[in-house]
This record gives sequence, C-alpha cells and structure tokens, in this order.
Amino acid sequence: MVSPAHPPAPGALWGLHPLEPAGRFLLDVGPRRIWVQGHPGEVRIAPADTGEASDGQAHATPPAPETWSRWALPGKTATLRVTPALPDRTLVVTPEQAFHLLPGASARVFARVPIWIQIRIEPEGKTAAAGGMALEMPSVTLSDTWWGSVTEGELAYWLPTSARREVDPARHRPHMAICSLHLLNRSAAPLPVDRLAIRGVHLSLFLKGDVLWSDEARVVYQGSVEGSQIELSGTPPGEAEDAELVASPRVPVQRGLRARTFQRFLTMAGQG
Repeated sequence: MVSPAHPPAPGALWGLHPLEPAGRFLLDVGPRRIWVQGHPGEVRIAPADTGEASDGQAHATPPAPETWSRWALPGKTATLRVTPALPDRTLVVTPEQAFHLLPGASARVFARVPIWIQIRIEPEGKTAAAGGMALEMPSVTLSDTWWGSVTEGELAYWLPTSARREVDPARHRPHMAICSLHLLNRSAAPLPVDRLAIRGVHLSLFLKGDVLWSDEARVVYQGSVEGSQIELSGTPPGEAEDAELVASPRVPVQRGLRARTFQRFLTMAGQG
C-alpha cells in the first residue's frame, strides 16, 4: 500500500511514482515499510521492518537519520519505478501433504512466495535507462538452506509456507506471489513429492487485480540424476488469464533448462 503525502493513485503500489522536491510517501509491502522523501535535487530512501503487516499510517515515526540513503539527481525531481521481483535464489518448499506421482501421472501445486521490492530512480527528462537501482530488498527475510547433495548443490532459501494442490484466494497477501508448478512423472517408478525446488530467478511476474502470479513451470521428471526438464510458459496460468506482465525474469532462459526439482526429505541423494 502507498500512503500520502503524494500517492500516485489510490491503493497503487507497483509502477511509477512521481516525487516532488518536498514530497513523501510510504511503501508498505507486508511486514516491510519503505520511506521515500523528496528534496530539491535529491531522493532519500529508508527501509524499516514493522514486524507485522503495516497499517500505512502516514504519521508513523520516520527512521533515524543515519538509516536513510541519499541519491543526488541531475535535476530537481525524479520518478520512482517500484517493481516486484522473485527471490534471487532457488526456493525450497514442502507440500502441505506429501504425495506420490505414479508413472504417467501429473499434478499441479501452488506455492506462495514472498517477493522482493525493487526501487529505481528515473531522473526528470531522462530515459529509464539513465536511472539506477536505489534499493532491492525482500519483503520477508527467508532462512538459508542447502539444495542438492553434499558434493553437488546450491545455497537456497527455505520457504516457510507449504505448497498446496489447490490455490486459495482467501490466503492472498499483497507481498506474496503465487507460483504454479505442473509436475509430470515420465519415469517407470512412482515419484515421491515431499520437497520441491522453485527456480524463481527464471520466472516472470504478472498482476491480476492485486494478486501477483508467476508464469507456470512445467517440470518433467524422467528418472535422470541430472535433474528434471523444466519448461517455462512465459504466460500467466489459467487462473490469472489476462494478467499484466509487471516483472521479467532475473535470468531469462530461451528453451527451458534441466535442474534438480525433487528431493527426498530424509536423504541428501534425492531425485531429479
């Protein structure tokens, strides 16, 4: 939520925010609050953690002076571009209830992922390319975890929420994006699904209403130790038809990729 002094539009969050030299507004993204203050020829930004969902009160106490970052402008005013992003590492999530995929079976799962907030400064009269990233931070601080074997793996984030077989709109939160995975077992053996990797760096974000969705990832498991084949649709899932693209992938891929998606909870060897 954006609070006055100078909101761009009622309830707006993502997009362009013109900032006058004496303007100020608050960006409330779940438990994260970001203060933005305009000064002649300068923009000042300070993040704060409310510990819970912010209430958007404009009279809240500003952060201490030493916490503000200051950005000098080539002119007197600037526009801020605020965009969501998925986390910068692989995400590890457990299904709400573990299940098995029989050979030839498929299933869809949905996970709610805390988004990152990106703020770019675009000086008055300049192109977007002439601006710069002023801030990027998570709406929720996630715990580190390891994904893969002892000898082959990667540093990842652990998702505190569970993946579900059905999407529940009532559980939506503005600082969360819904990631959809379409899982297919093309191996000759049943596939246990008790821990999953979501490679959000390759996913786009779409906005429908006030709900963020990623494009759907189609994950084909063929029993290979080299990992599953992951195909990215580049379009929102059917539940978010006609949603608007608001963020491109951090790391675009052209024809999909192969990477470990499944892993048994009690063993480091895991599956692909």
